[in-house]
Amino acid sequence: AMAHGNLGFIHLERKEFSEALEHLLQATTIDSANGYYFLGLGSALVAFNRLEEARTALAKSIELTPMEIGYILLAELTDRLGDHEKAKMLREEALKVKVLD
Repeated sequence: AMAHGNLGFIHLERKEFSEALEHLLQATTIDSANGYYFLGLGSALVAFNRLEEARTALAKSIELTPMEIGYILLAELTDRLGDHEKAKMLREEALKVKVLD
């Protein structure tokens, strides 16, 4: 799982989204308890405009591993999908997580 996760993030950085998606899907299948893999998966899915799937992956990410970036990405996506109140709440949660880091 770690190898796939690492390769997925490398491909994300290089904007090689097909490869990133492939590796991150494998990483989340092998290790479904790692929030970082779901964070990357959500980012890759956004690149393909698969927004509902991305929202699910990002929500899973912060459920498993609450982190500021996860809340921020999910808030941005939620805003984009039109749920502005939920996005506002997610941004507030991001601030709380940041204080705890």
